[in-house]
Amino acid sequence: MMYPYMTLNDQTEIVHSEMKPDGRVKVYIERPDEKVCFCHATCWLPEYKR
Repeated sequence: MMYPYMTLNDQTEIVHSEMKPDGRVKVYIERPDEKVCFCHATCWLPEYKR
């Protein structure tokens, strides 16, 4: 399940997941684009590996 966090002035939406048992949270950023429909990025916080 993803939860809305905020929508910026350029219609970029930022949503996040619930905290997983290992303490990580998935963050998804999406912006409408006329050429490719949507531009998006996904990351996990915190995500640090040696």
